Amino acid sequence: MYSIDRSRFRVLLLLFSLFFSSLIFSQSDHEPVELEHLRNLQLITEKNLERQKNLISLLENFHREQSIYLDDLENRAQMQRVIQAGTKVLHHAEEYDLSYLFRSSFIDELRFFHHMSIPSKGLIDPRKTSNEQNSIL
Repeated sequence: MYSIDRSRFRVLLLLFSLFFSSLIFSQSDHEPVELEHLRNLQLITEKNLERQKNLISLLENFHREQSIYLDDLENRAQMQRVIQAGTKVLHHAEEYDLSYLFRSSFIDELRFFHHMSIPSKGLIDPRKTSNEQNSIL
């Protein structure tokens, strides 16, 4: 009986040795999968946070430009800045799948500004002179 237990012990010792040597070997080649996954999650989270901060900045700029325009509705250059700011917000929100955060009426407003930024359909083409722009309006 002692010899059987001893042989089992040897087998177990061999299995443990193989198991732990594979762990040690895998750790020396690269970090464990769990750490790799957490590091990837952290990188993705940091990228998403940066995108969200950028969207906040774009939104603040849009509202600031819109407020300035509402104080002087005849200022066509300011209207162009509002259109450009709204278009940037829409593009950023759609590019990074963040448009679900906004009311549908606000997205419609941003789409209107985007539509206005298209030279063939919009109100203002920044390449045209003010006389040419007046004829459009």
